[in-house]
Amino acid sequence: GISSRSHVSVAYFAERLPAGPRLGLSLAVDVLILAFLAVMVWWGWKATLRNVDIPLSVTQVSYAWVYVVIPVTSVLMIVRTLVLMQRDIARFRHFHQAPEDGQRVII
Repeated sequence: GISSRSHVSVAYFAERLPAGPRLGLSLAVDVLILAFLAVMVWWGWKATLRNVDIPLSVTQVSYAWVYVVIPVTSVLMIVRTLVLMQRDIARFRHFHQAPEDGQRVII
């Protein structure tokens, strides 16, 4: 997942890059992840608002509570991705090392 950076990837070429380009590739992938999550926030929020007046059949609670999980979780994932990006940059600045060993970047 996002927090452990265990998403599916093909790292054969990325692992052979020097630390600087590898960091750049990692940050580029993180930007793509952020863009996708931003879309999830937008559409999740729209879906939530569309379902505010629709009650669940058994509990009569707004159906929006089912959909609000999407934008809330996406915002949390955005925060976590930004923290990971900041750590990667700090690691490179201080130690001139690529992103953490457990990370795999998508190419």
